[in-house]
Amino acid sequence: MKAIAPLLAAMMLAMLVGGCASDAASHAMQSNDGNWYPAPGYTFANSIPNDYSVRWEPGKTYKYLGNIRWPHVLAANNEGTWNPAPGYSWVHPDVENDLAVQWTPGIAYQYLGEKWPSIIAGDTEGAFCPAPGYMWTHPDAYWHSITDDLNISWKSGIPYYDRGNNQWPHVISSTTEGIWYPEPGYRWAHLDANGNPTSDDLAVRWFPGSDYLCFGSVKWPKVIAADTEESWYPAPGYVFAHLDDNGHLDPNDMSVRWMPGIESNGWYSKGNYKWPNLIASDTEGSWYPSPGYTWAHPGSDGSPPIDDCAVVWKPGSFCWDRARLLWPYVLASDNEGQWSPLAGFAWAHPHDAEQPPDDDLQVVALSPGQAAPSLRKLSDVLVSEVYASRSTLEQHWQDYLKEIQDHNDYPNWSGPPYDLYQQHQQKQTTQ
Repeated sequence: MKAIAPLLAAMMLAMLVGGCASDAASHAMQSNDGNWYPAPGYTFANSIPNDYSVRWEPGKTYKYLGNIRWPHVLAANNEGTWNPAPGYSWVHPDVENDLAVQWTPGIAYQYLGEKWPSIIAGDTEGAFCPAPGYMWTHPDAYWHSITDDLNISWKSGIPYYDRGNNQWPHVISSTTEGIWYPEPGYRWAHLDANGNPTSDDLAVRWFPGSDYLCFGSVKWPKVIAADTEESWYPAPGYVFAHLDDNGHLDPNDMSVRWMPGIESNGWYSKGNYKWPNLIASDTEGSWYPSPGYTWAHPGSDGSPPIDDCAVVWKPGSFCWDRARLLWPYVLASDNEGQWSPLAGFAWAHPHDAEQPPDDDLQVVALSPGQAAPSLRKLSDVLVSEVYASRSTLEQHWQDYLKEIQDHNDYPNWSGPPYDLYQQHQQKQTTQ
């Protein structure tokens, strides 16, 4: 706001150089053609003939003898003072009597000393746009002029646009006015000592393995940021619940469901993969080692710690899949990921180098006489595993007995194996 030299002195000077009369008391000025005009910033108080009384009119353009003297300069609230029009600023703010102004992109809309920080001057003179995070109440266009409807409000979920440019990509407005969040999958690139972003640095970076957060809260549980920016995958053990006919994901529905039997290649922890070679259990959130693997650090009950699902390859182990014997008469070999048939058996469908396909480990007996010793060896090993880890393998054993009984494949048994097992259990309970 500026105040020019006393108005009376200005009008007297005008009389000398401009040939006009004045009514200093009423702030009215008469030009050479005999017409009377209000002094700059004033307007006639009434329409009574020959009554040249005036009043100060805030917001009036600076006019001298009816002509604009200082463009885009408006009368302020305080009589005798001036403000730049909205979007303008003083060219020489320290020179009191110089009212020249210039268009200033990015400054807040200000009228009669009151600011609207949510409206800012655009790069083009006379054009205004919402400040980042705001939208026009009636958004017929992004750019508005001073004569348009300038009603505005905060809008959540919109990108950080500053004068039409996406200044901070992947940053969106919060539900709370003036607060910003990274888009899902992104995190602040630079934080201050308190762990918060600074107002002048809202840069973000893609963070693989992060949860799907929207405004700081999980929107789609069990959905994880992938290595590729703006790509997502279900958390280990889960699959997307709803895909279209082409198997594509709907970005508006990223719900997931637990998928028993799905194998995990590992998941992120602090940016690194860990705990591969696991298979999702029938119970959501629980896991089994993949076939051929065993827990690396089991507890006293044979189960792994909650925060350690590491597994190791166990040569000589059977091919279990979630407590089910997946391929009978097959053992893990010394080389991780490879299998060998039990003695007396051979691959039913060998592939290259006499190895079977990864998804077909079926075996056949080399001769009828060799099947019985192999089966006896299988039983002996299973019994030892049951005693070694009774709580986790008891069900395995029962499933196996049911399987060989259903297939009538128990030459070493005196009767149906599962029936004998149940009789034995009943005797132990009675005793």
